[in-house]
Amino acid sequence: MKAIIVQEPNIVEMIEVEQSKVRPQDVLVKVFYAGICGTDIDIVKGEIDLVKDGRIQYPVRIGHEWSGIVAEVGSEVNGIAVGDRVVSETFVSCTAIGTIDNPWPGAFSDYMCIPWYNVYKVSD
Repeated sequence: MKAIIVQEPNIVEMIEVEQSKVRPQDVLVKVFYAGICGTDIDIVKGEIDLVKDGRIQYPVRIGHEWSGIVAEVGSEVNGIAVGDRVVSETFVSCTAIGTIDNPWPGAFSDYMCIPWYNVYKVSD
């Protein structure tokens, strides 16, 4: 799949990456929209404490403000089904999506995986 990766400060590329594997509590979402916020810009520029103190290691796939349609669900997912339109919290526990690349890469990609309990259905 295609993904936008910040390789290092001020070096951004669209490249082919492997699609994430769906774990039991994950949903795989086809991303339709992803917003660019100040945090994303600061990561690109390398001008955020998360970069300066080493919590973000390049390369990183940014993007934590997004919406999409569920393409696949894990075996332990409840209340979310293939075809649901969804958004999510910008954090999974204490890890911001699309900042610290492992295990929650950002939404600037064709697809992304995220725990079902961080996903919210939205109307058509």
